[in-house]
Amino acid sequence: MCDTAVWATLGKLPEAVLRGESAFESMKGVGLFEYFENHPALAFSFNEFMTRRRDHGVIARTRDFSAAIVVVDVGGGHGETLIQILKANAHLRGVLFDLPHVVTGVTRPAPESDIAGRLVITGGDFFEAVPEGGDLYLLEDVLHDWADEDCLRILSTCRRTMRLGSELLIAERVLPESGAPAFVLSVDVFVMATLGGKERTESEFGALLDKTGFRLKGTQHLTPMLALVSAEAV
Repeated sequence: MCDTAVWATLGKLPEAVLRGESAFESMKGVGLFEYFENHPALAFSFNEFMTRRRDHGVIARTRDFSAAIVVVDVGGGHGETLIQILKANAHLRGVLFDLPHVVTGVTRPAPESDIAGRLVITGGDFFEAVPEGGDLYLLEDVLHDWADEDCLRILSTCRRTMRLGSELLIAERVLPESGAPAFVLSVDVFVMATLGGKERTESEFGALLDKTGFRLKGTQHLTPMLALVSAEAV
């Protein structure tokens, strides 16, 4: 967040608010993730931040995965959350999916480890396609990076691949419906300026899911900064 390219973006916050678009893209001419492709040091810093910034085991400890066999982590970065899920659920197989230049930086489990034979790592673009064969698809800190129209594309891509009745799990911050002050609003401001994205309420997630072939099942709040929004492919 303190890298010059990112920090300078926050100085353009008024322009981002007035124009309703990413200040980063207006400054650099490309979006942040495209910028990462040509700035590997910053990309590495970002992926390490995503890996280390919080307790990735909270989902594995809280969520019941007994009904699933294959979990596909879409946009899963370096895979720390998926690895924790696999460690906690010996029956599961996992697929880690992210952009090719992201997954090349993944530290693979040692061949003799318990999860080495249960983890597949593959690269691609979730706007185009996601891996098939999952019982549960996880989107952790993905949708808040994008405006609604892009989220609809991501969710539609997932739905095309998912079987009827399979589950989608969205792990993000969920804003209070009341609009009451909350710390998560600071993250909302940051993603608006840098990515043109937003944090959402449960009803806003529900509206996106309704348009893309899902039924909202409910929301489970794990920590003040993390909730699980569950949906079913219909």
